[in-house]
Amino acid sequence: MKPIQTLIEEVPNWRQLTPQEILARLEQKTVHYVDPKTYRLVDIAKLIGDENMPAFLKVVKDSGYDWMITEAASGVRLGDDPINTRLRLLNHPVALTLANHTNRMVSLLEQNNITTTVEEVAAVQASLLLEIYKHTKIDGYQDQLQAYREALTVWDGTPETEPRF
Repeated sequence: MKPIQTLIEEVPNWRQLTPQEILARLEQKTVHYVDPKTYRLVDIAKLIGDENMPAFLKVVKDSGYDWMITEAASGVRLGDDPINTRLRLLNHPVALTLANHTNRMVSLLEQNNITTTVEEVAAVQASLLLEIYKHTKIDGYQDQLQAYREALTVWDGTPETEPRF
């Protein structure tokens, strides 16, 4: 899981974007998510509800996909093919719920289990920009210090030619 700071920095041109634009980009569903969980029949029932199990099992059997029930009895990854494709082909609301829950597009925020607001994005962006500004200042003074050190190293001791910082 990445923190919100990292996600913001990964948005192209984040420094020039408004917080609203950054949030919109983070909310775009651009990441393909395949649920890694192994589902058994009891897990499916928890997801779709006990009341929907008989209808779901009937649709699966009527479509000739009895093997899916056998697979699910011992555990199956519903997000993987061919199971997910078959669930979609059933074109039944409960099957589509399972298919869409286990194989779908998600946003970067969803992928990292983050909920945020424009105000939080603005605060994080301001903090990141301040850190960049500080590092720029530090780098500039380090360059000046290095130049001063180099000048002192070659200085011959004549007071009139003493290097200045």
